[in-house]
Amino acid sequence: MNILQKKSTWEKAIFSSHWLYTIYLALVSFIAIVVMCVNLGILITSAGKFFLITDEEYILSDRAYEIRACAEPRWNGNVSEEKTPEEVILCEERAAETAIAQRSVNLKETFISSFAWLFVFIILFWFHYPTFLATREKK
Repeated sequence: MNILQKKSTWEKAIFSSHWLYTIYLALVSFIAIVVMCVNLGILITSAGKFFLITDEEYILSDRAYEIRACAEPRWNGNVSEEKTPEEVILCEERAAETAIAQRSVNLKETFISSFAWLFVFIILFWFHYPTFLATREKK
């Protein structure tokens, strides 16, 4: 038991007083802050896009090519066939529905990813920064 205590004290002495350990703690803390800020920015931007841009605006701006493609003729081999007005309307409705669903999925994926990375780096910062401060105070 006494040997284990001395070993852990010896390991603590090496890691807590070594300048490389201090640089490691400072670097991890700095990187954690930068990544948290970036993820917070992505999260705020995505929330802004979700609340400020309506579905209709999204369809007309980012996905307008899908709606326009519905009015173009259909190709069967080398022959071009015009679509009926009913087919065009049905195609436009499906394209709009798909675009809105895709937007929703993309925003949810961005929120999940941003929250996950933010959480990881908050935990990383939480464990490294206080240790860094304690190590700096000992010197």
